Amino acid sequence: MTYKIEVRNPTSTEWVLLELIEISLVEIAHYVQKIKRIYPEYLVRAYDTLRGNTVVLI
Repeated sequence: MTYKIEVRNPTSTEWVLLELIEISLVEIAHYVQKIKRIYPEYLVRAYDTLRGNTVVLI
């Protein structure tokens, strides 16, 4: 599946696209956790481009 990895600055209300990635649902949670370590003050989410919903939000 293809997911959008997006980050949101705590002072902003906009989600910013970081990258598009094709990865399994099992692996996406681990990947988002790695991104969260890079941007600890930001919200990070994986957005399913096919279904149009957020699958991981940290």
